[in-house]
Amino acid sequence: MAWLALLVVTVGGAVAGYRLGQPALDGLDVVTQTKRFAPDGCRQSCPTVRVETLHFAAAPHLQAQLRQRLLATAGRSSSDGAGPPPDYARYANRLFAADAAARRADPTAPPYHAVLRARLVDTHDGLAVVELDTDVYLGGAHDIAGRAFLVIDTRTRAVLTLADLLRPGRRAAFEQRLHTRYRQWRDEKGMAPDTGQFTPDGTVALLAGDVAVAYPAGEIAPVRFGAPVLHIDYDRLRDILKPRFLPDADE
Repeated sequence: MAWLALLVVTVGGAVAGYRLGQPALDGLDVVTQTKRFAPDGCRQSCPTVRVETLHFAAAPHLQAQLRQRLLATAGRSSSDGAGPPPDYARYANRLFAADAAARRADPTAPPYHAVLRARLVDTHDGLAVVELDTDVYLGGAHDIAGRAFLVIDTRTRAVLTLADLLRPGRRAAFEQRLHTRYRQWRDEKGMAPDTGQFTPDGTVALLAGDVAVAYPAGEIAPVRFGAPVLHIDYDRLRDILKPRFLPDADE
């Protein structure tokens, strides 16, 4: 199926409300990009894909990793079992093909749609935190939300993994404290006690105020709770995180 893309690039000193000065991002130039895809020739009740993302002009490897992670976050809502496509255009074509199949089965079905967003949510201590947020409708009663984080070391221009953040041998301790926070979160939401739905495989972000762990909808709670984010105080992780990543670390 043919597709149509509209690209709008916004260049400036701010992204998502954050001032992007040289000290904050160590010269890592960032601009926002918006792309919209719709089937060629469609006039009404059209499936659409909208991508609101960041462009790292001087770091194409970061650009590639962000695109891969954002597509993977959106792809977790797919029911076809296929892995994420390599680019946004092919993601859109896949969604349009699924929409066309659904319309053949039921011409009154509402159109499929997807919104994929990447936005800078925090910069501090040589780190930039990008939140990946997706909202996908593939039929049924609800959109499916996805959420993940990307943590960038602005000095080395590398994406940090959980292994990069933790002291050696402290992965199990981190997972235990995350599980404790998960049980507290369920209680705060008025949910039944933990029934074995917990998984430690969320994506971790080091924010200025605390540590956040994001999950896609349906992974640790029913879909109606959206894409949860669990927050853990740094004081709970002082013996787990590497000293460099603690708020009062010496530079």
